[in-house]
Amino acid sequence: MEQGAGNYLTCVQFDVGTNTCTQTAWMPPPTLLPTLSVQDAAMLGGAIMTGLVAIWAAKLLDRAM
Repeated sequence: MEQGAGNYLTCVQFDVGTNTCTQTAWMPPPTLLPTLSVQDAAMLGGAIMTGLVAIWAAKLLDRAM
């Protein structure tokens, strides 16, 4: 991995006895959420919509009673 391009230098191996970093590497920055494929995003969106429709239907049934 090359330095720059959004990567950062991190310590890969730390020597506790001498309190020094013995090996460094350029790593991509951590992300809050993992990347999603289009299929995963569609599946997640479908699950959310199904839940919202179920809540909406339950509210309609409650009003009808």
